Formats: sequence, structure tokens, C-alpha cells
Amino acid sequence: MNKIALLYGAVALALLLALAAVTCAQASSADAAAVQATPVGSGFTYQGQLEQGGTPVNGPCSMAFRLYDQAAGGNQVGLPLTRTVPVSNGLFTVHLDFGNGIFTGDARWLEVRVKCGGDSVHTPLGRQELTAAPYALALPGLWTQQNLTSTNLIGGYNGNSVTAGVEGASVVGGWHNTASGYDATVPGGDGAVSDHYGQLAYASGSLYRPGDAQFSLYVLRRESSGDSWTDLYLDGSSALLTVAVSRTLTFDIMVVGRSDTGESAGYRFQGVIENVGGTTGFVGAPIKTDLGKDDSAWDAEVVADDTNDALLVQVKGNGEAIYWAATVQAAEVSW
Repeated sequence: MNKIALLYGAVALALLLALAAVTCAQASSADAAAVQATPVGSGFTYQGQLEQGGTPVNGPCSMAFRLYDQAAGGNQVGLPLTRTVPVSNGLFTVHLDFGNGIFTGDARWLEVRVKCGGDSVHTPLGRQELTAAPYALALPGLWTQQNLTSTNLIGGYNGNSVTAGVEGASVVGGWHNTASGYDATVPGGDGAVSDHYGQLAYASGSLYRPGDAQFSLYVLRRESSGDSWTDLYLDGSSALLTVAVSRTLTFDIMVVGRSDTGESAGYRFQGVIENVGGTTGFVGAPIKTDLGKDDSAWDAEVVADDTNDALLVQVKGNGEAIYWAATVQAAEVSW
């Protein structure tokens, strides 16, 4: 058998396109609801030149591609791929996709084995390190999880994670951090868990497991009309600020409302809520402060919802259409 040589191989990773998808300008809120982005995908293009016995190869060749985490030995990463690739005057181009979550900022080596006309087995051509494009080096250790709506962004330690299936979540850096809620964020630190819609969580370490000693920020919102009590939600429609079993929160809540006629009101609540064996309630009575209101009929309250194991913020007006928002700052601890 004549010796097969891979004279060169070039890799064009889709990383730059993925980063462009993260940093592109956002549409207006009205347009964003109607438009879904097309994911870039996790594949890349590999180009090379083959010679057999010193002569450029012509015709189809079977090529086996494997991805590894070390230059020799190590572990195979992602899917094993075998392609029948057309080769013309020694030149070929092939699209490779080893699956999602493969390029996490750690080093990768591509192994190529080739079987061309007259060969009985695939000939190993060694491993080639996959290196980043220059602009990708501006954000080392940063990778994305793509979806149809809002790409998830993950940085820092390779053990940081965004739970599969959520959208718009980000872990910007740090260690042992997890974002498992839609639009959830962990800015850095060590051992934070952001598992509610829109939650921002930060920890400087954990006592026993991630998320058991942290600070969190939540934002609730909703429009009200009439004069009955209205619950505020994390997503504006149904997502509750729940309290898990064996968890305690001290909270500082700021509530603001403004009507379509220009009336306003503000309130503050401070207190402690706990969940003991599935029973959720306040520890003592929350402190309420009326910061100011144009209409004395407006009001707000906090409720320990034992049925749903949740901390509720409820508001009411006096027949107007009112936009409400509330921020909840919480120190959280759990066993």
C-alpha cells in the first residue's frame, strides 16, 4: 500500500459565529416575541490535502474523525464520525459536528484516519490540536448553549453549567455555579445556584453543597386593574418565588406602582420566611413601610403561601390600570 500523507488540515470553528449570535443587537420587545433566531449549531468545517505515494489523491475516501482531550491517549470526546469525502487533486472539505457541549474552553485534538481506493483499512494520520481563531481568544473560557430563542452563556470553571432546556441563562464566571432557571444569572463567585425565573444569585462558597449560602435578587411584575388583590410574578404571569424545603430567606422587598393616569405608590417589606418539612411560614411578622402613595386606597402586602411554598407579593389599586414591579433581595441558607 502506498503511504498516505495529510499535508495540512485547517479547522474553521463556528465559535466566532456563536459569539456573534450572543452579542448581536436585540430587536425591540415587540419584535423579539415574534422572531426566533436560527441556532448556529455546533459543527465546523475541516479542510485538508491528501497525497498517496507522493501523488495527490483523486476520488472518494472514507475518513474517520475522532475528538480527544489529550494529544496522546486521553478520552474520546463527542460522537465518532465517519464520512465518505470527495477528494479532488488532493484537496477536500468536510463538515464535522461532534455534538453539543463539546467545545467548553478545554483543549481538543482531532484524530483523522483515512481509507482511499485500494486500501483495506483506515490509516491513522495522527492528531491535530484545534486552536482558537484570534478573535475568539478575546473571550477565553467562554462558550454557549444555543437554542431557538436566547442563547445561554457560560464562562469560568468548566464545571459551571446551565441546565439543559432553559433559555436566556448565563453563568459569567467563577466556580461550581449553576443556572437552571429561564433568564437566570450567576455573575461569578463560588457555589451559587440560580434556579428561579430571572433570578440573580451570588455566593462566595458553600457550606456543604452549592446554593446553601447565597445572596439572590428577584424581580416580580404584573399589571393590575380593579380594586382586588393581585399577585406579582417573576415572569409577569405565573412563576412564583418558591421556598424549598429546609430553606430560610431573610428578605428586603421594594414595591412600586404607577397608574396610566400618573398616580404612584411605594412600599417596603422586611422579614424572614422558612420552609420546615414542607410547611412554609414567616418567622415573626414582616415589617411594612408605606413609602408614599397618591391614592390612600392603594395597598400592598406579603404572604407566606403554604399551599405553594412561596413568598407572595400582592398589590391592589382603586380601579385604575396600574403597572407594578417589586425587587426582592434575599440572604438564603439551607440544609
